Amino acid sequence: LYGNATNLLFWSSGIAYDLHTGDLYVENPANQRVMKYSYGALNGTIFAQNNE
Repeated sequence: LYGNATNLLFWSSGIAYDLHTGDLYVENPANQRVMKYSYGALNGTIFAQNNE
């Protein structure tokens, strides 16, 4: 599934995992943002976004 909702990704290209918090960060360049997914969450939150 792909799209721009907070539970979908479109053309993700990189990930990072925070060992201390268990959060997963996913680079999502097609939507011009980085998403943050907390352990057990069904939806992510926008961690960073390009608003050009």
